[in-house]
Amino acid sequence: MSFSGFHTACAVCGNEVWLGRHRLSDKKWICSACHKKCQYGADTVITGISEEEAKKAVSFAEEQEAKAASFSPNRKIGTLMELSEEDRKWLIYTGVYGRRSNPVVFGYEDLMGFVLLEDRLAIAGGGIGQSAVSRQSEDGKEIKDGGICTSLKLQIRVNDKNRPAVYISFISAPSIKGTRVCKKIYQDAKECCEALQMICSGREKEPGSDSKSQETVVSVAEELWKLKKLMDSGVLTKEEFEAKKKQLLGL
Repeated sequence: MSFSGFHTACAVCGNEVWLGRHRLSDKKWICSACHKKCQYGADTVITGISEEEAKKAVSFAEEQEAKAASFSPNRKIGTLMELSEEDRKWLIYTGVYGRRSNPVVFGYEDLMGFVLLEDRLAIAGGGIGQSAVSRQSEDGKEIKDGGICTSLKLQIRVNDKNRPAVYISFISAPSIKGTRVCKKIYQDAKECCEALQMICSGREKEPGSDSKSQETVVSVAEELWKLKKLMDSGVLTKEEFEAKKKQLLGL
C-alpha cells in the first residue's frame, strides 16, 4: 500500500482516500463512497470488516442498484416496500425511514422469515413454516402504545450467504409512541409484516414445495445471523466465524 502524505488508495475502488476514517480489519482503507455502498448498520464496527468482505458488500449493493432500476411494482406497502406480483419479486428501502434509499430486491423464493424489533425486543414475526405472530396481552388484545421507542426495525432473513439478513429501519431516534406520526410508522411496519407473511404463506401452498428443505434453509440462515452477531461483539474471532459458516453451508 503506497502513501502520499495523508492519502492512500481505497481498497475497493482504488480512488484516493484520506486516512483516519474508514479503516478495515486488515489495515486497509475504503473511501466514503464505498463505505456508504456497503450499507453497514450502526451496530457494525467497520474495523472488524476485511477488504474481501467490503468488496462483497459493495458488489452486493451495485447488483441491487441494477435490479432496483429495472423493478416494476404493481403494489406498494407503506412507503418502504414494493411488490412485483407478476415477476414474484419484492423490494425494500434499507435507508433511514422516509428517505426511500438503498433499495434491495429479492425474489419470493429468497424470503425465509422476518421479525419486527422494538428496542431489540421481538414484537412480531413470521416466515416459512411459521404463523404470523404479534405481541399480545393475556386477554388477546394488542398491548397499548405508550412511552418512548428508540429503535424500530424489521429484520428480514433471506437465502443469501453473503447477506443473510436485510433491514427496514422505521425508527432510529427516541420517538413518543401514540403520536400521529408514530402511529403511521407502526402501521407501515405492520403492513410490511403482513405482506411478507402473505409471500411466505403463498409459497407453502405451491405444488411440490418441500417444507422440510425450506425449514432447513431458515435454520441455517438463523444460525449464520447469530454467528455474525457473536463475531461483531467479539465473542467469536473472524477465523472461528468463517469455519463455522463453512460447516453450516457444507463447504
